[in-house]
Amino acid sequence: MTGSVKGRVLTRERMPVAGATVFIVKGPGPAPDIAPISDDSGRFVLDGLGEGTYTLRAFGPAQEAGEASVSIHAGSVTNTEIVLPK
Repeated sequence: MTGSVKGRVLTRERMPVAGATVFIVKGPGPAPDIAPISDDSGRFVLDGLGEGTYTLRAFGPAQEAGEASVSIHAGSVTNTEIVLPK
């Protein structure tokens, strides 16, 4: 059984970042080979993740980057925010 991450990519000023690409850069094992792009509200979803702790990295349209660490539990949805420096 797998879990999911629902999140938002935001600026430091808490404004949504559209068009940011989100990658899994570290995890407990193989992860789906996907890189969702945030919508106009900065939202993204990653499904099919095994249990464990993952490091997510988002790159904004100007290649600014931010990271977040999330813990995934089977059958659950974890919410997170990735804050970019701009």
